[in-house]
Amino acid sequence: AVMVSATLFGCGDTSYILKADDDKVGAGVYLYYASTELGNQITTLQYSGVTEDFLDQKIGDDTLSEYVEEVAMKSLKEHVATNAKFDELGLELSEADEKEISSIVNESWNTSKIIYEAQGIGKESFREVITTSKKDAMIFDYFYSKEGVEAVSDEDIINYIEENYLRYKVLSFPKATTEEGEEDTSKASFDKYLEKAKDVTFEDFDKLIEEYEKE
Repeated sequence: AVMVSATLFGCGDTSYILKADDDKVGAGVYLYYASTELGNQITTLQYSGVTEDFLDQKIGDDTLSEYVEEVAMKSLKEHVATNAKFDELGLELSEADEKEISSIVNESWNTSKIIYEAQGIGKESFREVITTSKKDAMIFDYFYSKEGVEAVSDEDIINYIEENYLRYKVLSFPKATTEEGEEDTSKASFDKYLEKAKDVTFEDFDKLIEEYEKE
């Protein structure tokens, strides 16, 4: 993936790719978003059984490279918008925030420097990405934390979750066959617990899970 992204996006960290007013965004920031999305998509393709010719794969009507370029540019525009909004709201990074950012950057750089540099991403570009991510979180808190200007109550959050999300618990049974081609005991176990689960409440399902795990 590193080799592919370096070939696909071959621009350098020292140039800039976008200018918003007087704010220049380095190519390394774009490369970070592009390589991250490329890695995510390749992982997804691998899970689906694809092992080669990744850039020839289609995502909707686009090739993988076209799709990654679109996502990276969208992320770049959001990056610029976040920085502009942060300044507009008059927010500032505290000394503690700066230390947190430096800690994240240094730790990641120490373990992944070779990978980032192979993709054309410099340390300062990586720092800019992490800094903007922190700013994004601070903007969210400015509006929606308990002290935010549009604070959301715990009751509203709970009601939203209950209305829009499904809570579930599951038991997982492997599907397999013996060397002779005969179905193994997992089907019998599945049938047994399916019957037991029919009248079990959501709260009591944990007991069924514990029973199954002890077998």
